[in-house]
Amino acid sequence: MRGGVNVRKNLNFYLLLIIVSHYLATRQVDFICLIYKDFVKNVIVQNFVGRMVKWETII
Repeated sequence: MRGGVNVRKNLNFYLLLIIVSHYLATRQVDFICLIYKDFVKNVIVQNFVGRMVKWETII
């Protein structure tokens, strides 16, 4: 029985490890997505403002 308890503890530990690593991995992905979205948004805004300025200089 003692060996069975040890195995169960190890399983719980590995499960916790998997959950934590998965959580960290998803958080990292979220973080990268946030940076990427911010970057894309800035590029779009800069392009849009650049076009507006070009139009104003033409008009």
